[in-house]
Amino acid sequence: MKNKTKKKLNKKYLAFGILSLFALALVSALIVPYLSNKASVNMDVENAMGVYFNEGLEVLTLNATTAMSTFYFDLVVENSANNEIIAPTLEISVSDGKWTTTCQDLVSVEFTDTWCHGDGLGECPVQNLAEYEGVCDDSTGKAVYTIPTEKYNIGQSTSYPISATFGNVESNTYTIEAQMFFTE
Repeated sequence: MKNKTKKKLNKKYLAFGILSLFALALVSALIVPYLSNKASVNMDVENAMGVYFNEGLEVLTLNATTAMSTFYFDLVVENSANNEIIAPTLEISVSDGKWTTTCQDLVSVEFTDTWCHGDGLGECPVQNLAEYEGVCDDSTGKAVYTIPTEKYNIGQSTSYPISATFGNVESNTYTIEAQMFFTE
């Protein structure tokens, strides 16, 4: 009698073992293709256009600004992408930190278009942003100048000399920030 019980137990263990191996093989067959087709990458994506002021400053601070003060600085735009960038929009915002900046705070914003709208040939014009209608918007409490540009070639770095003259403003510290926007 003991022999029969032993044979039944051995058959149960054998059946259980075979089913366990079959289940393990099935799970492995499902997981291995999934894991072998999966790849992961850690990537830092930076902006395609670098925009900064004198010596790499992202924010230009104009301390002790008074009425009729004039400041001279350079705005540098770099194309870091591996392709040419067509028609990005340059946005320059001027703020007094009190959300009371208006387009009339600056009576002159002159910059030399050193890239001459993409051709790089001949004498480059000096443009005064304060003279153009619709270029400045102060509805947010900042004076935001929106400037359409033509193109930037691969690796192109362009420095725009700028002079900004304030109107009849009270003594204050102003900050200027710039960034590029892409429509495509």
